[in-house]
Amino acid sequence: MKIEKFDRNNVNKILNPEFLEALIPVAEKYGLEVRNQGGRFTPYKWSAKFEFVAPEGAAVNDSEMGKLFGAKFDVGFEFTDRGRTYRVTGFNTKRPKNDTEIVRLSDGALLKCNHSYPNRFVVEYSTAGSKNKKEYSSGRNISESTN
Repeated sequence: MKIEKFDRNNVNKILNPEFLEALIPVAEKYGLEVRNQGGRFTPYKWSAKFEFVAPEGAAVNDSEMGKLFGAKFDVGFEFTDRGRTYRVTGFNTKRPKNDTEIVRLSDGALLKCNHSYPNRFVVEYSTAGSKNKKEYSSGRNISESTN
C-alpha cells in the first residue's frame, strides 16, 4: 500500500503501530523501553515522536528528583485513598505544582498531582535513640512487593 497523503487514519492506525513494532526489538536489545509520544502531520509531512527510557535508571533518577521536591517516598510507592489504590510512577521537574505522576491501579488512569498528596500516606516514625531525626516508611514498593 502506497501512502499518497498523511491523514489521521494513516498515521494513527497504520504507521505509528508499525514503527513502534519495528523499534521494540532495538529497544529490547539495549534494555530500553520505547513509547509512542505522538507527533504532527500535514498532508505531505509526518513528524513522529518516540521516547526511549532506561527503566532502572529512570526510577533511581526520579526518586532522587522527588527528594529534591520534598517527597518522602520513592517511585513505586503505593497508597490507598478512599478505597482506590495508586502507584507513583515518576516525577516531572517541568511541572513544579503537579510534579508527581501516579497511576490509579483499578483502571490504569494516568494522573498528575503534587508530591504533598502521596506524602500524606507515608508513615512517619521516630528512630530509636536519636532526637529530632525521623525516618519515613515508604509503604509498599514495587520491588519489595514482587519478592
